[in-house]
Amino acid sequence: MSYVVIRSELIETLEEARAYYAERLVGDHSVVVGDRTLVLRFNQEEIHLFTEEVIAGRTPPPEKLVRRPGVSGETRVFSKQRARLMDQVLPTVRAPVRVLRAKIASGALLVGPPTLDSGARLAVVVAPGREADLFFVRTCYPMSVADFARALAGKPKASPWPPE
Repeated sequence: MSYVVIRSELIETLEEARAYYAERLVGDHSVVVGDRTLVLRFNQEEIHLFTEEVIAGRTPPPEKLVRRPGVSGETRVFSKQRARLMDQVLPTVRAPVRVLRAKIASGALLVGPPTLDSGARLAVVVAPGREADLFFVRTCYPMSVADFARALAGKPKASPWPPE
């Protein structure tokens, strides 16, 4: 019998993370930001929201490895910490405290308030779609206090959100 946890903070396993992502996030979500309604799309094949890069020189247990379907075939490792943050993605997109340019083309790095025990914040990377007001969620990750300070030092001018 399969089930989906009611909150992402309860996720313990890769299987729970996959089920939660598929049931609660995959597809389109209407998000009101200011006076605009955006469509936030979570692709079925996306794995970044509950995985992280495999660190060079480390060999994670095979049951924790996740291969992205499709052309890229990227292999990452399950991250319980990231998986447990999935509930914070939509609130961060609705009301980021800072918006910076992401490394991906035309992407935005949306940074939420310090909500994690360590003072860290959720960072969500979105990329625009071809249709107006459509954005794809590409990844999310915890941003430490130090990383947030470095990001502000390197990019002092905030970008508008949503973009005009």
